[in-house]
Amino acid sequence: MGKNVNMKINLDNLAEEIDAIPEMGYTYLNKTSGEIVYIQEEYFIMAEEDEPIDDLYDWEQDMVREAKKILETGDYISLPDKHELNERDIMRRFCDTVEDEKKRDKLLYMVHGKGAFRLFKDVVFEYGIQDEWYLFKHESIKEIAKHWCEENGLEYYEEDPPRLSKLISKIENKKTQKSDDTEYDRDRIDEVVLALLYFNSFEDGPAVRAWKGMHWGVMNRLHEKGYISNPKSKAKSVVLSEEGEKAARELFKKYFGK
Repeated sequence: MGKNVNMKINLDNLAEEIDAIPEMGYTYLNKTSGEIVYIQEEYFIMAEEDEPIDDLYDWEQDMVREAKKILETGDYISLPDKHELNERDIMRRFCDTVEDEKKRDKLLYMVHGKGAFRLFKDVVFEYGIQDEWYLFKHESIKEIAKHWCEENGLEYYEEDPPRLSKLISKIENKKTQKSDDTEYDRDRIDEVVLALLYFNSFEDGPAVRAWKGMHWGVMNRLHEKGYISNPKSKAKSVVLSEEGEKAARELFKKYFGK
């Protein structure tokens, strides 16, 4: 099956897919359908060695078949991986855009060392510049996506998704309006998170463990109510709908505002 020369790539959507690429495994674009697929290394090994797949789950069998198509056809192109993305460099360049010297220095300090990504984002949220960070990161990854398309001879177009346009407007409004200085009760937040950990806990021999993510049943209900995107995806995060973002903000102030 040859390349579909009429297919054009939505650059913003591609940037979001690249941002969501997991640390392990491989992600590919099907040039003929525009579909993006993620395959773990073990399924490539099974495909290469023609191992029997009858005893696998249906979704695992699909993975092996997809891996075989990737290996045997020229219809797939590998997307940039986390190393090529170099998020640490994006973080450093974002720091240069922060005008407040003390905030900039603290952010730069967080970029280095173990746990840099989590610590950096914690400080970004502490300073209330998460919208600016998201937009800067998205535009940086979009440039990577653009170069990737050009290197692979793929046509692309830019069309800011509605949520991105609203984010830009939100940032512009922040520049002209007084920021929300609502203080919040960190101890109460810690207590609620601890309670949620108990809700997600299970016995593992003599130990009691807790899943770090949110409960699947709760996430599904929030999705069904229209607050978040479908949690059953390869992405590490979910997208809050306009209604969901508004409700989340109001609930946060209701329960944690001082």
